[in-house]
Amino acid sequence: MQQKGKSVIEVATELNAFMHKQTVYSHGWTVDKPWLIELFTAAKIPLLFSISPLELILNEYQMETWHSTKDNVIQETYKRTLAAQN
Repeated sequence: MQQKGKSVIEVATELNAFMHKQTVYSHGWTVDKPWLIELFTAAKIPLLFSISPLELILNEYQMETWHSTKDNVIQETYKRTLAAQN
């Protein structure tokens, strides 16, 4: 993060401001939660939101189609970014 110009304190503060008192759902919860805990511990700032597995809010069909849906959203976002740059 420091190589990109943001300190752990800045990142933790921005995450708290953006997601304050909300639950954030992650498909990579087992990786994301420990990483966030490490970030906030390093910043010496309390984590003011919670993170939970995506499986808690998606049904079986939605979980089966999650990766293809995510990939489509990423592709569309990338196309829009390229179009905006031109």
